[in-house]
Amino acid sequence: MSVKRKVSDENREFNSDWEERYFFVNNNGKPQCLVCLQVISVPKEFNLKRLCSTKHEKMYRKYHGTSSEAIFKELEGNYNKQKKRIIHFAKPDSVADLKASYEVALTLAKHGKAFRDGEIIEECAIKMALAFGDKKLAKNFENVSLSHQTVARRVAELGYNMTLQLKEVVQQCRYFSLAFDESTDISDISQLLVFIHTVVENFTVCKELLKASPLHGSRKGIDIYNRLMTIIDAYGGFEKCACVVTDGARAMTGRRNGLVAILKDHGVDCPTFHCIIHQEALCAKLLQMSDIVISVTNIVNIIKGGNRAQRHRKSIQFLKDVGAEYEDDVGAEHYSQKFNG
Repeated sequence: MSVKRKVSDENREFNSDWEERYFFVNNNGKPQCLVCLQVISVPKEFNLKRLCSTKHEKMYRKYHGTSSEAIFKELEGNYNKQKKRIIHFAKPDSVADLKASYEVALTLAKHGKAFRDGEIIEECAIKMALAFGDKKLAKNFENVSLSHQTVARRVAELGYNMTLQLKEVVQQCRYFSLAFDESTDISDISQLLVFIHTVVENFTVCKELLKASPLHGSRKGIDIYNRLMTIIDAYGGFEKCACVVTDGARAMTGRRNGLVAILKDHGVDCPTFHCIIHQEALCAKLLQMSDIVISVTNIVNIIKGGNRAQRHRKSIQFLKDVGAEYEDDVGAEHYSQKFNG
């Protein structure tokens, strides 16, 4: 049985060529028409072209070509003025409602909760305000828009804003390092994860996930390289890259066709390192520590094995009394997996 394709898994992006060609601008990752201000949910060229050919056919045919650049600048100027006018005349109450909506959306996104949970949060907030006898506060909660469509839009806008902040950080820093990882998500789609690590002028360390981009089809070194270049080029390229960190997969570290080798062939001359965590796992497989594992397993089984709840509780209290880093002992299966692979 075939799995239905989700548009969100494709991570489509706005193409700058659509601006003068179809009179669209990038509104938080979604194309918006400058003529009728309609927002297209899925950024596909076919959708933009269909809107122009149906609603604005006369205008599209008249100005398509040499005069499209001047018309686009004029429409874009009017669009920016309208946005500033809306922000200027916004009431303080509406600004507070908007801020509350963004805060809830950010919290839901951080905890990986469903967007529909925003409606439940709003209902709970109203009931709590009424329970405390504050009808005015309950009325304020009712004005906060937390529908699942609104929360989804807020999360998209927050993500777009974070992208702009990361671009500014990369532009201001002198050097940065990159870490790459390719893994498969829960929907069996291969994702290329790119992490960035840099220090800005005020010596603040910045560690962020730069991009999570899907890899459709094969996952060879050249495929990872092509996708990686589209990501890094949006942040200025590899000129400031001080080092690259990868795992031990052949697609990453292959001598001829691996990502590291392809980067060096294309002039990216920077040190490359093997992921420290992955090195630790490889070392654990080679070490002959079965006697230690057996001893640790026996100790853990004495504390936690069988019907020994009282002994386990005493062990937890002992760890708390001595100020141990862990307030509970780790299961024996953890040690066997770590040292025996």
